[in-house]
Amino acid sequence: FSGDPDSCQSFIMQCDLIFCMQPSQLGTKRSKVAYVISLLSGRALRWATAEWKSQSAHCRSFAVFSAELRNVFGTSMPRQDAARSLVSAAQGHRSVAEFAAEFRTQATDSGWDRIALYDTFLQGLS
Repeated sequence: FSGDPDSCQSFIMQCDLIFCMQPSQLGTKRSKVAYVISLLSGRALRWATAEWKSQSAHCRSFAVFSAELRNVFGTSMPRQDAARSLVSAAQGHRSVAEFAAEFRTQATDSGWDRIALYDTFLQGLS
């Protein structure tokens, strides 16, 4: 992860999945943070390096570190961003399956109910 706001949440989820699948590999809270930092690059790595070197409280556990990572690099308003994306979504030259896959991704983050999602999906079809 290099700091791209659009991939922040997915990166954190992938790390969480690794911790769930291999609980004995990274036993301490701090070792989980160290592992996550080892996966960073670019400005995200520069930020994390400063946090680690200063022995910041953000580096004490993955939960705290990931929350701060989300604050610094995640989208500032994920629900609003997802809603904007849904409203402007259009199938275009893609297949319905491709459009539906992208739509579902944004729908998850939007917090919208099924009726609103259904209507918006239909409007986006070509």
